[in-house]
Amino acid sequence: MPPIVPSPTLRSPAPDVTPEEVAALAARAASAARLMKLLASEQRLLLLCRLFEGEASVGELAQRAGLAQSAASQHLAKMRAEGLVATRREAQTIFYRLVDPGAFRVLETLCAVFHAPTAPPAR
Repeated sequence: MPPIVPSPTLRSPAPDVTPEEVAALAARAASAARLMKLLASEQRLLLLCRLFEGEASVGELAQRAGLAQSAASQHLAKMRAEGLVATRREAQTIFYRLVDPGAFRVLETLCAVFHAPTAPPAR
């Protein structure tokens, strides 16, 4: 992996940050930490990488991630509770789709960094 080079656009925060700005930053940091915790599981990351490509059934997601359907369902339920994914039912089959824009952007970046072979459909 190539060395990480700091971006020239990164800069230090202004020393005169207001308490309101600190509170807003803390809220965004909590949201980012929540997302990163969900992505920290290899199994959930595999499921999300497939959902990055588009909607899929629980069975397809489980197969693609190499999980039992019950294990995939537990991971998907956690991500649904956190608002990353949403569902629709078609007869007995439940389909999942990625709905969190922040998660989509993070997955897009991960695919670019790790050279994932698939690209998402046009939105």
